Amino acid sequence: MALLQAKSSQSVQEYTTEFKKMAIMLGIPPKNPDVLLKYLGGLHCHLHEQIMLFKPKSVDETCVQAQYLGNIRLKRVQSSGSKQKEQQDASKDGKKKKKGEDKKMAAIAH
Repeated sequence: MALLQAKSSQSVQEYTTEFKKMAIMLGIPPKNPDVLLKYLGGLHCHLHEQIMLFKPKSVDETCVQAQYLGNIRLKRVQSSGSKQKEQQDASKDGKKKKKGEDKKMAAIAH
């Protein structure tokens, strides 16, 4: 089986689906121990390292774990992205208020 590598923009779900399709096309049984190693080898390195801690025994078990961990990571990234946007928006609002206050102070001083 050609080594299938998860692309950086590819979700775990997409990689898993593509991997399983390729295994079926090539007629490789999922119980084959090499299939598990190839699946693990194609995962993003952060997922590969985490899953190895669980000592996976089957492709199906590993796929479920990878998808779960991938979803957790995706939620964290989305959450941190929205927090950063909120902070940027708050910073912009603070600057606008500061400019308004500066103008009021300048008008009072004159």
